[in-house]
This record gives sequence, C-alpha cells and structure tokens, in this order.
Amino acid sequence: MLGKRAAANVVIIARLESPDSILDYYVVPAFSQLHGVFHVRTDDNAAFLEIYHFATLKPLIEAFGRCPTQELA
Repeated sequence: MLGKRAAANVVIIARLESPDSILDYYVVPAFSQLHGVFHVRTDDNAAFLEIYHFATLKPLIEAFGRCPTQELA
C-alpha cells in the first residue's frame, strides 16, 4: 500500500488561539459525508457544525478507552 493514503474513519480538527493554545475541537466521522471548506469562528457558525464541536477530547478518549485495540485471542 505504498504511495496510497488510508482513508480516515475520524478527522479531528483543533482550532488554535496561538501555536501553543488549543481553543476547541471538531471531531468529524467519515460517515458524516462532510466535504468542502468551512470557516469556523467563536460565534455564528453554521448550526450543523455544532454536532461535531467539542471543548475537549476527553469524551472521545473515554469512549475509545472502553474498546479493545487488539483482537482478543
């Protein structure tokens, strides 16, 4: 599979205040079929973007923490 890029199941976008400071995150699953360019701001974003908006990644990390990452024998 050299030269081919694997499809992502989830895209995580961090919105930065400065290079060292993350404001918030957008977590977009592949099945959402969301395509294109979106400009997100602190206020007045498209309503449909809010379902992907998270202040932290803690809920995502906790959800995946319950799933085994290796196949059980």
